[in-house]
Amino acid sequence: MRDWCKGDIAYEWATQARETWSEDPELTEILAEISYRKREYGRAIQLLRESALRSPLDARALFFLGMSQLQTKQESEGRETLELALAAALDEPWETEAKRAIKQLSGAKLKNHPR
Repeated sequence: MRDWCKGDIAYEWATQARETWSEDPELTEILAEISYRKREYGRAIQLLRESALRSPLDARALFFLGMSQLQTKQESEGRETLELALAAALDEPWETEAKRAIKQLSGAKLKNHPR
């Protein structure tokens, strides 16, 4: 896990670096992960979508995009993105977390639409 992503200093550094290297998809993904950890889900989505325009997102970036989408009530998009992350060989512990989130979505749909 990228423990350095948790602090405000990392956010400041990544934001400053992005001013210089605004086209760098990896830096954009790092800033998106920090934004996710800071619970700035809309910002994480924006950054990851920008990054995806420059370079395909890897499994980890797809995970953070999907989880951010779920946090902003974009359930169908979030599920689809998490499924893409799993198909792209997502590593642990994110694989387990993605599967748990998808399972919770399935359970919620069953409760809301009983047969």
